[in-house]
Amino acid sequence: MNDGNYVVVFDLLQSGYRQWWLPGFGLVFIPMIIVIISLVEGQRRIKTGRPSKWEFMKNMRLLTIAMVAFSLLWALATFVGTFADYWNCSHALASGKASYVEGTVDDFIPMPYQGHANETFTVNGVPFSYSDFEVEAGFNNSSSHGGPIREGLPVRIWYVGKEIVKLEIKKTNP
Repeated sequence: MNDGNYVVVFDLLQSGYRQWWLPGFGLVFIPMIIVIISLVEGQRRIKTGRPSKWEFMKNMRLLTIAMVAFSLLWALATFVGTFADYWNCSHALASGKASYVEGTVDDFIPMPYQGHANETFTVNGVPFSYSDFEVEAGFNNSSSHGGPIREGLPVRIWYVGKEIVKLEIKKTNP
């Protein structure tokens, strides 16, 4: 199915794991938490001229531990969830188990620029729906944010469940 009339717009196997930012978001808070707690303790020392009372420090340590634990839990949970989705989709595409449909884009409804609705369309009766604001392994670049899908566009789509794992569009002649 690799001919010169189509161009690959999205291929999960080429793009790799793209959701690293979500688990990373949780990890960013760890140094911020430590800095904030240190600044609070430093301000207390400056005002009183002496180290904090044990009770205050004990509470701050517990708060720091709880916040760091939450950040680590967030990072772990989001990584497991997003990587499992990526693994499932990439394995299906690589092993030839992804579903395939070819045809023209019909019933196209673009996602509004602000979101609040998914971009939807069908190809030979197979429905597709995605949003720039959803975290998923598959293609999710809406037309309102520069995506290529348009009504009547000839496409080839490999998909797993509702996720587009490979998208090819027919070249247009200039």
